[in-house]
Amino acid sequence: MRTSVIILLALLLCASSSFSPHLASHLAANTASYLGYWHRYQPHSIDYQSLNQAQLRVLAGQSVAPAQLALAVKLLNDHRIEDATPYWQAALSHQSDTQAVQWQQLTKRLLLNEQWHSLTTISQHRALSEEVAQPLLMHQGVPPSRITIDYAQHHDFEVRLGAIEARQCDYNILLLADHAQGIERLKQLRERYLAKAEPQPGLMCLSKPVYMGSQLACTSSRGEYARCNWQPLAEQPSRLPPGFDFIVMMTKQGRANVQAGVMQLSTEAPYHVFLHELMHFAGFTDEYPGPKAQQHACTDKGQIYANLYVDDTRPSGWYKSDFCNNGRGYKPTDKISIMQHSEVGLSPLYRRLWVKQLRQHSDELLRYQDYFHRLSALPIWLQRHPLATHGAGEGRTTIDQANN
Repeated sequence: MRTSVIILLALLLCASSSFSPHLASHLAANTASYLGYWHRYQPHSIDYQSLNQAQLRVLAGQSVAPAQLALAVKLLNDHRIEDATPYWQAALSHQSDTQAVQWQQLTKRLLLNEQWHSLTTISQHRALSEEVAQPLLMHQGVPPSRITIDYAQHHDFEVRLGAIEARQCDYNILLLADHAQGIERLKQLRERYLAKAEPQPGLMCLSKPVYMGSQLACTSSRGEYARCNWQPLAEQPSRLPPGFDFIVMMTKQGRANVQAGVMQLSTEAPYHVFLHELMHFAGFTDEYPGPKAQQHACTDKGQIYANLYVDDTRPSGWYKSDFCNNGRGYKPTDKISIMQHSEVGLSPLYRRLWVKQLRQHSDELLRYQDYFHRLSALPIWLQRHPLATHGAGEGRTTIDQANN
């Protein structure tokens, strides 16, 4: 003990007002010396982030809030979320402005790990930086008006539907999300799509993502189809920007599906599922067993979808499709395609068929206006897209079962 005290005094004499690593190491390794020094001098200048976890645990065990926060950050960096929680929770009772930087570091790590409940707890005790507070509000589904325009622009998304403009493409797709992760996922999908536009550059353009909050009341769960209430938008046509053909809505969970020109997709869906769903916009159907609600198409005759021919006998160039339960369905390939298992990707044949559909069958494709007209019966949707006047493609409005 006497030796420890002598070493401590020597270190104190040598230490400047700034942090001394030798001092910190000695204090962390010698609890008795640390306690005497800490309670007497309150050394706020220690750089806790430079200490190792063993040293921080000694200090954290003595209720030293900066050490508790530094240890929590280190544990979060190692993705040890549960181990980090007790330390930052213990530090919450210490209200000190000197720890503001540490709290910013901690909350940023929690954000990266998508620890929304933890961030909500901290926000009840301390003010969060805008970089953390804004995505937390979005995760909670607050109205778009609660999200600052500057924050949205800095992070490459929009909170104002009216600020979105259609581009010079054959088809424009409006990207919407109801939560922070949805915005980020849409940005990822859009970036990948722009790197290699399918089925051909210039045919389809994706908008900047727009945050909608909880106003569409999307409900979703694993194993069930994602669902949103489109009635409010269908009844307020002036809110939607002109020039768009389709809508993609990113929800928290739920199986991907398409209703007319509206896709509902969860953040869990991989890129190949997104492409699969885009092809439904172009009049493709699934090539695995179709649900009962869609089997009425299998009682017709002729080419019903871009990739489904129905007849009692196999037409030349067509092959058995699993979509029809009655055995009358045929597809344009004898191989497994993206419409049967999206993981196989887009083949050259289906890319050509996709281009053909978009270029030659535009008048037959259902837009979101068709769906919104059905929901609201407002005449303006007929003006925005004439196809809605005769309710074409009624059989194509049923739910799509996704391969995710």
